[in-house]
Amino acid sequence: MPAELEEAWQAAAEACLEGPQHAGPKEQALVEQWYVLVECRDEKQQMELLSRFQAERLTCKAVLA
Repeated sequence: MPAELEEAWQAAAEACLEGPQHAGPKEQALVEQWYVLVECRDEKQQMELLSRFQAERLTCKAVLA
């Protein structure tokens, strides 16, 4: 994985853990969430996997990096 991409993922993860800066004490409670990032070889495979996961009733979305 390119260093720039890894740094971007790390920054995004840290931002999620920090929560919104304007939130009050009640709103700062974080809800645990777990994610799986699947690297696809091309757009066709991405769409096939997205369709499959949605058919299995998984919450998912396509992302281009």
